[in-house]
Amino acid sequence: MRDEETARVAAVRQPTKFPRNAIGLDSWANVHLIHQKQSKNASIFDHSLTLAHGNCKCHREVGRKGVPRVYVPWTQEGDNIDLFPEGFLWERGCAIQRGQEHTLTTPKNRVVHIKMWGIMPYILKDDLQRIIDDLPEETQPGRSGLELQTPTAARVCKTECSSAQLKLQLKHLESDISKEKLNNIRSKYRNLPDAYYGGDSSKYITPDKLAEVPKSEVKMWEWYSGSSSLSTYLQDQQVDHLPPIDYRYGWNLAKHEHQVKLLDTLLSVGVQTLFASPNCAPWGNHTRGLPLQQRNEKTAR
Repeated sequence: MRDEETARVAAVRQPTKFPRNAIGLDSWANVHLIHQKQSKNASIFDHSLTLAHGNCKCHREVGRKGVPRVYVPWTQEGDNIDLFPEGFLWERGCAIQRGQEHTLTTPKNRVVHIKMWGIMPYILKDDLQRIIDDLPEETQPGRSGLELQTPTAARVCKTECSSAQLKLQLKHLESDISKEKLNNIRSKYRNLPDAYYGGDSSKYITPDKLAEVPKSEVKMWEWYSGSSSLSTYLQDQQVDHLPPIDYRYGWNLAKHEHQVKLLDTLLSVGVQTLFASPNCAPWGNHTRGLPLQQRNEKTAR
């Protein structure tokens, strides 16, 4: 179930650049997310915004017609996509029509055309202001019969990693693999933020720290964890498990010494279920047309 007291948004990724004068409509969000550049007149980021994959500073306030807002720092390497809660518009009397054409009709019968960026619907920011003009005052109950309530905790879903984070997390691979392969790995991790530790490298269980893990039987262990979403779920549900194993935490399962450490822990601790999801591309159908030697080189890695 969703926690309606927690502010949340989620962004999607698309190869083309998101229109600068647009704002995404998020069907899951319940807060208006705004990216703000640092300046003398900028808001002071004095609140903590809990992300699905870490934390960042933010500033919270309530805007016109009771719209809950969360300001977060604009980042040089990020998409910086502003998002608006679609559910808020429905609650305040708007009608959204999906089909060959996407439209939003305000309580005053103003019709706004919704555009698409990949699978994300969006409108122009100027249109959003006109929509808010047409909404009822915040003291009036919404469609649910309830008055507006400001979320008591701010949470959003961050869906990308910065280049600096990736460089730090995968630096240990520089001596093990080619630059071309390392760049390929970095590109795949771009959209796989660390859900388990929130990007805090001081908490990572690296090969050197594995011996510090308590040696008691667990129900599950995740290898090749990527974003470590499974391990995060286990942690949230208080299921006994071992910390996730992945490139980003200092591991390289192609190295014999790392294999030995993991196998020793697997046998000595006692793991009911081992979940491993390595990159299966070298064994995929698209490799059948490759020369045998080249195919063997890929699978040997």
